[in-house]
Amino acid sequence: MKRFAHAVLVLLFAVLVFLPIEQSNALVLGDTLPDGIVVESDSPYCGCCHEHQHEGNMQWFLCLFCRIVHLFDRSVGVFEQNIVHKYAVVQTQDASCVAEGKQDLVCLICGKKETVVLEKTEHIPVIFDAVAPTCTSDGLTQGSQCDFCGEILIKQESVPATGHSYEEQVIEALTCLQDGHSVFTCSVCSDSYSETYRSTGHCAPVDAAIIGYAYDDEHAGELYVSFTCLQCHTVIEQTSSDKKAFVRNNSSIVFYQNTSEALVHSKSGDTVVVAVDDSLFENATVPQGVTLLIPCDNRMSGYAENGYPPDNPTAEGDAVLYRTLTIADGVTLTVKGTVLINAVTGRVGSASYLPYGNTGNYGRINLAGNIIVENGGVLDCSGYVSDAGGNVRVKSGATMYETYAIAKWRGGSAVVSHFALDMNIMPIYEWSMNNMQASLRVESGATLCGSAKMHANDQYYYARYLQIAPTNALFRLTDGAYVIREIDAVNNREVYSFYGDTSFAKSEMNIAGTKIGTDQVNFYTFDGDMTFNFYEGEHKITKSFAFLPGAQVNIFNGATLKFSGFAGFAMFDQGFYEIDQEIISEPHRYTTGRPNAVLHVYSGGTINANGNKSELMGAMIVEEGAVVNTNDTTVTQQVFRIPKGWHVNGSIGEYTLLLKRE
Repeated sequence: MKRFAHAVLVLLFAVLVFLPIEQSNALVLGDTLPDGIVVESDSPYCGCCHEHQHEGNMQWFLCLFCRIVHLFDRSVGVFEQNIVHKYAVVQTQDASCVAEGKQDLVCLICGKKETVVLEKTEHIPVIFDAVAPTCTSDGLTQGSQCDFCGEILIKQESVPATGHSYEEQVIEALTCLQDGHSVFTCSVCSDSYSETYRSTGHCAPVDAAIIGYAYDDEHAGELYVSFTCLQCHTVIEQTSSDKKAFVRNNSSIVFYQNTSEALVHSKSGDTVVVAVDDSLFENATVPQGVTLLIPCDNRMSGYAENGYPPDNPTAEGDAVLYRTLTIADGVTLTVKGTVLINAVTGRVGSASYLPYGNTGNYGRINLAGNIIVENGGVLDCSGYVSDAGGNVRVKSGATMYETYAIAKWRGGSAVVSHFALDMNIMPIYEWSMNNMQASLRVESGATLCGSAKMHANDQYYYARYLQIAPTNALFRLTDGAYVIREIDAVNNREVYSFYGDTSFAKSEMNIAGTKIGTDQVNFYTFDGDMTFNFYEGEHKITKSFAFLPGAQVNIFNGATLKFSGFAGFAMFDQGFYEIDQEIISEPHRYTTGRPNAVLHVYSGGTINANGNKSELMGAMIVEEGAVVNTNDTTVTQQVFRIPKGWHVNGSIGEYTLLLKRE
């Protein structure tokens, strides 16, 4: 019996010792006892971690007593309350602005471990002060940056410099005849600079009734002006023996010592006028939008309202020099705007046999130096450029106009009934473009255009006639090609020399509603005082051209003349005079006594006229080493192909034929 009782007690003890731990919800996580120990609830009993606080050597026995009491409570449904762990912080990892922190906890009684997460902290700002802008330096707005992680919290923005605030102090006042001088000082930083204002002379209004340009015996060669100055209101009456040019715009006229000075002071919209004969002794530029005018009359006028030079109001008149600008040797005039060498052109009256070119006063450039016309620039040679050893270069994108002078014109009904229908060749026999007498180089991409003017039905008609251009012109240049035209003053000839690949094509002008061009006639005519030289490259002939007596065509070594389609060269001989006289019984219709037109193929030159429609007609000289191909047959002698509608009317010499329309 004793053994049984003893066993029961042992069993009861084991049950009490190993009794399962229950849960309690009396406390909330995060509570703190008065002694500062962190408390966590919702934890299982640890056996002695409750309000009784057992300590010392009697702890085990006292806890045994507690378990017995607890067993009793369970049996009657009463649960222990106030059951807590008592935690202490054993290690802390501080939170920062970039990462969370944590605290490691351990129960001081049972040793249980827990971790508490600490939330991120706020950034620690460091303030950057604003920097005020100065006259010349930019400033900054206020900004900030975290001292711990370096993150920019408020970005500093640039504040533009304020710029100087200058105040003017006039030292010498500017007048029409005296230079002005002022000192400008910044009211903020005291920076200063000085400015000198050049006197521009008296300023005249644009009013022909007030500004008079008069020459007399006493003031021969001088400009006389009379006007009221727009600036100082002084009445000015004086000769400008010391002023050679002026700048004119819509509101004023300002006189300068010379043309060079006037060009320097000109701006877009201005016209620089050469008032008296003058010279350029240093390089000068005509700026974009500026017109340099070499006038032809006392009115110092430029283009008429129709955009052409002034008309001759009568049937009379000869070319008379009015004004000259000399460009000295070694000096270059660069044209980015417009140069107008003005002239009176045209002649009243129809069916006139007088020249239709320059028929009155004209301006002139005496060229010993150089003129370069840049892309966008315009050189209008209505007057003359005389050859004093200088050169003119018209670059790609530039334009040159030149008087298209017609002599011995037979107009009106004669053109339609006789020339166009009967002869079917260009009705304008004698024409020239030789106002540019200096050596002229026209490059690919540039334009050379004739300014034609005719009179009929009691009025003038005007036309632009393309000679050289990328399209729609008589002569067309491929990239890199160029033409050099020179005037042989001794023999009174225009000499065109072609370099690089080119083509003879079509162009037309519209006079009085009538188109006159290569498409309206079988043959376009070149006057007998013209020479055409073909150098290296392939030169395509796409239309038919008639070369009147006296004309010369030379094909040199390395050049190939290629005919295609309805294309050909007709070299007219002296029989042309007979044909012309039969159609129009007017004396001196065409200059007589000129030699036969000749096509000359030099050694190394080539003609390809293989097309069935190609025509070679008239005198041709083929040197040894030259090649002429016709219908795939190479020949080395003169070739005569008679166009349809024509027949041989006789011959002069061994290789010259007289041709007559059937």
